[in-house]
Amino acid sequence: MARAASKGACRLCGQPYAKAGMGRHLAKCLQARGVAGATPDAGKSARLLAIDTPYSSPYWLYVLASSDVTLHRLDRFLRDIWCECCGHLSEFSLGGANMGLSRKLATVPFEHSDLCYDYDFGDTTTLRIRVSADVTGLRLAKPLHLLARNDEPVYPCALCGGQATCLDAEDPWSEDTYHCDACADKEGLDEMRLELVNSPRTGMCGYSGPSVEPD
Repeated sequence: MARAASKGACRLCGQPYAKAGMGRHLAKCLQARGVAGATPDAGKSARLLAIDTPYSSPYWLYVLASSDVTLHRLDRFLRDIWCECCGHLSEFSLGGANMGLSRKLATVPFEHSDLCYDYDFGDTTTLRIRVSADVTGLRLAKPLHLLARNDEPVYPCALCGGQATCLDAEDPWSEDTYHCDACADKEGLDEMRLELVNSPRTGMCGYSGPSVEPD
């Protein structure tokens, strides 16, 4: 569904960057500004996670995660911000091997492969998780901090060319799926109309976005 590389704002300083540039920026911005509530602790470490899709799409996140956070907590975070619709099953895997939800992030061997996350084994949303940077000597105030995410993508309405607000749930992957509200009314989409949301799960299983965005 992507048309061009997307940008987003750093939540530490407010500056906009594209996905690749954001990772490099955050590694430096964390050193210069730190993160709210964090305190020095030589025995603690954290990982800056780059989370996106394995295919071309405008959706990405950068999350600072305590190394002792469990995959269960990361699963909850991904459900809250991007995925949860009907309580589907999910799984983390690395190189084809399942990573149990009780596993701590520090024990995931990222040097061998990216971590894969699948939500819903019917209408599946697949995410890719990589380590963008390691941060040492820092105790986080909470286990996961959202530091950046892509700006909401803008798509043109297939009929009038204005800004689309929804898509046709019967054919969510077509170039003609995007509609503004007025054109959707004219086309009689009604029950087959899905609101566009800032998530790779847009158009899948009736997903309508998170109820509350994680901090």
